[in-house]
Amino acid sequence: MPLPENGAAWPPRSISALYDDIKVDDAWYSGDADRLAKVYRYAPQQRKDGRRRLWGRHRQPGKREERLHIPLAGEIAQTSVDLLFADAPVITVAGAR
Repeated sequence: MPLPENGAAWPPRSISALYDDIKVDDAWYSGDADRLAKVYRYAPQQRKDGRRRLWGRHRQPGKREERLHIPLAGEIAQTSVDLLFADAPVITVAGAR
């Protein structure tokens, strides 16, 4: 496969929609409410009735933030990694030199 020409668009137009989905998934995985709001505020993804999604709303000045994001996917992944790779196993063999 040849390398792309200098100045070629990145990502290629054929997979640019995939990168948009990756941005959304990355914002959810990060657990950062500001990143979620930014992704949904400027993304062209709207509901069928024309309203923005929950994280696409602009926060009104002087009003308390009522939205809450719990980064469950990130917590599950981190716990899984901690359980799998926390301590290296120690293997001993009887009678070994």
